[in-house]
Amino acid sequence: IFEKKAKVASSYIGALKERRTFTDLTVTRIFATEPGQWGVTYICGFIDADGNQLTWFASTPPDFDQGDTVTLKATIKAHEPYHEIPRTIITRATVLAVTRAGDPDDVPLVSGGTMTGGEYHAMYLPSAVAQAYPA
Repeated sequence: IFEKKAKVASSYIGALKERRTFTDLTVTRIFATEPGQWGVTYICGFIDADGNQLTWFASTPPDFDQGDTVTLKATIKAHEPYHEIPRTIITRATVLAVTRAGDPDDVPLVSGGTMTGGEYHAMYLPSAVAQAYPA
């Protein structure tokens, strides 16, 4: 009676410690953690044109919003599965270009993440809200 979800077509990208430019990444989520020992961490999720998932743990608020398309130069830190889906963890990212998806006020703001059917849905955090959590 329970149906298994289809596997997401994500693969690991590049070699560990490789510094490269990632183009046409769609921002899928931005989540700010509660301030910890080193302040707020901004977890930014991306998907490329081939369906590969990337994650960046940033220490400063990103200058893009969910739905935007970005070009980043970053170092590949790790290849880790998340809920059995391969994802590439990047670090030391520099934003080279941002193409805005539209008016961020058109995207609903969610006050927090939710867990539904074993999947975590992170909150949408527009850059205006991110500025309220300086690093």
